[in-house]
Amino acid sequence: MQTIICTGITGSDQIGCLEAAKVYAEGHGHDLRIFESWEIAKKVSQEPIDEATILNRPESYRQQLFENAYQEISRQLDEARHSEKPDDKLSIAITTHSTFFWRSTYLEAFTEHFLANLHPDFFVTIIHNLKDIKGNLDHDPHHRFADIALTDILCWRDREVTNTSTWARNFGKRHFRIAHDEPPETLYTLIFRPEAKKIYASYPMSHVSKRQRDAASELITELRRRGYVVFDPSSVDDAEYVGQLASRGIRDRQAGMPYREDEIRNLAEDVGNQTVKLDYLLIDQSDLVVVYYPSVTYERYIKERDEVAASMYVPLSAGVICEMVHGHYEGKKVYAVWLPKDAPSPFFRYHCQKIFKSKQRLIHYLKRYYTT
Repeated sequence: MQTIICTGITGSDQIGCLEAAKVYAEGHGHDLRIFESWEIAKKVSQEPIDEATILNRPESYRQQLFENAYQEISRQLDEARHSEKPDDKLSIAITTHSTFFWRSTYLEAFTEHFLANLHPDFFVTIIHNLKDIKGNLDHDPHHRFADIALTDILCWRDREVTNTSTWARNFGKRHFRIAHDEPPETLYTLIFRPEAKKIYASYPMSHVSKRQRDAASELITELRRRGYVVFDPSSVDDAEYVGQLASRGIRDRQAGMPYREDEIRNLAEDVGNQTVKLDYLLIDQSDLVVVYYPSVTYERYIKERDEVAASMYVPLSAGVICEMVHGHYEGKKVYAVWLPKDAPSPFFRYHCQKIFKSKQRLIHYLKRYYTT
């Protein structure tokens, strides 16, 4: 029986992700039980809890509340371990926060020693898009986050990841960051088939057509169909939202005022920094890096000749190259599907274990050397 600690900031919909994985597991003959620590805390409390003001209470009160909850969770875990269901068919996911963000302050959700009696096998943090988190917080039934800024959400999300990573490291366990928009089989496979190979998918996202991005998605879908866990960086896309804020003048729902230019600029820089950091973390939690580089062309306006020249190759994606280099020096095997007619740069080849001229050849190679 696997025990998973699942974290995520408010608005990340971690319960929704786990519920989807639970349904998927049931369809494959497995049982994923979800213990919601907050719901259990409310049940074991000796007094009614006002969710709108709970974070105003003293830390000692909150710690006692959660200690009681985790004692109850520990008891239920013991019951589950002694159930008649085979260990490989049953797993438990315990949802919690590592931190609360309240009135510009980070509050500890609970102390780490509570985890010891839960004997976690690994940790997961659900990461959602900035736009969706903001929308969920805007609709908080207790109106607790009406004034939260987008930069605060970014920092809170990053802190949740960092704190959970610290827990995992202190317990000598693995920590996976899973995008909310990944399909439910990602969580399912991590939980019930931990031996499955984990792949980070790297491919250009700028200066390419929808058809070419769809081709990369098709490769990801095929790898998943063959039993691999694939982490798709496009599952968290905050850059598009920031672009919308800048170009369309989307108004802040509370203030009714458009974001200032300097706010958008600072937010874009923060989003860019976190995108790079998260993608590197996704590589770190993978076994392999698979690069898909399409034969991309685009129309480029040449000013000095006053004409449009077709079939100009887009320069190599900086993101793809950096991800290849990071994976290479982190000891990951990097495989690439290279479709342009011209041979790849020596720098591209240097950081690849092997280069293939088609998706089919890559898949055949992985099937031969990396069982699923």
